[in-house]
Amino acid sequence: MKKSPKMWTMAFLRTTCKSDIVDNNLCETFNSSIVEARFKSIIRMLEDIRTKMMTVIVQKTKLCNGWKKNYGPLVKAKFDANKKDYVGWQLICNGENGCELRKESYQYTVDLSQRICSCRSWQISGILCSHAYAAIYHLGFQPDEYLHEYYHIDTYKKAYSFPIQPINGPHDWEKIGIQLVLPPIERNMPERPKKNRRMAKDELKKLKHGHLSR
Repeated sequence: MKKSPKMWTMAFLRTTCKSDIVDNNLCETFNSSIVEARFKSIIRMLEDIRTKMMTVIVQKTKLCNGWKKNYGPLVKAKFDANKKDYVGWQLICNGENGCELRKESYQYTVDLSQRICSCRSWQISGILCSHAYAAIYHLGFQPDEYLHEYYHIDTYKKAYSFPIQPINGPHDWEKIGIQLVLPPIERNMPERPKKNRRMAKDELKKLKHGHLSR
């Protein structure tokens, strides 16, 4: 059964997000990548999309092969940003995986076994928040082990492990006997024909005797 974005986030991240935002981001990303192809004929458009996706898959595969860590540089930048903010949080642990993080008037709870924080940032993004960082460092654990598996290099490679196979050109395509799709025949719409001449923009309108213009 196909899962909606709301069901997916609830199942894997134990939280929910607005499905319209997820759908809109996916559509915007796809549309921005086929701006030029959309103005071409249907066959040419599909061919451009196919060759573009073939190239993107190869580029993404080469990109992740150059990663120095188990995750990409964009995730590392978010990691480093949250790492700077963890300083100053005081930890109170319950002896297991439950922690309270306090700083001034702020207080959050972190559960390392369920990988959740009451600020909800960890659940939504899958990347450690500053509160989770503080708890992990205070307890002597490794932050990289708590990164969601969807950011791992193995998961990234699986997403691009299905290359698009090359094909021959239209000259070698199999003819199946279906008639070619031609553009529609132009026809006049059923409406009363216009009799008055269309005036130019700078042309003065002729007024009837005794009438004033607006």
